[in-house]
Order: sequence, then C-alpha cells, then structure tokens
Amino acid sequence: MHWAHLDHRTYAVVPVRELLLADFDGDRFRHTNDGCLRCVDRFAAQTLWVASEIVHAPSPPARAAVWMRLLSVAVVLEQLKDFAGVAAVTTGLSMRAV
Repeated sequence: MHWAHLDHRTYAVVPVRELLLADFDGDRFRHTNDGCLRCVDRFAAQTLWVASEIVHAPSPPARAAVWMRLLSVAVVLEQLKDFAGVAAVTTGLSMRAV
C-alpha cells in the first residue's frame, strides 16, 4: 500500500534522537530537523483528508460507506505495521465534524 510506503519514507529520515528530544507541545519551529516537521505535517494532512472525505459524502448512507472503507484502510495499515497511518485514520474518523 502506497500510504504505508510514504509514511515509512517520511519517518525514516528523522533521527531517533530528534524524535526523543522533540517538544511537540511547544513552538513548532523549535525542531532542529525538518524531517520532524514533515512528519507532523503529514499526520495532520492525513487526518484532515480522512475527515474531509467523510464530510464531503452527499448523504448519511454514503458517509457511512466512506467511514467503513476508511476503517478498512486502517486495518490494512495495522497489518502493515504502519501505526502512524492507523493513528491518522482513526484520529480523522473521530473528529467532531465527522
């Protein structure tokens, strides 16, 4: 699945030390590695994409179908051990607008 591959490529460039020292609650530009910012931005984009796909469905049954399809995507991501992707999808599914 391309999603898991892109997640892996995004997260693979971030040194582990950078992730351990990152202050995700503080100023977003405090990170010394741009890879960390790319990871945060990718997660946010995935989460918003999931929510927008559901909200843009034309009817409640269509929204339910999209919701179930995205849930199945999360299951596949979990099987591929892409836990960041699983978290992004489930966060998008649980957003208030959805």
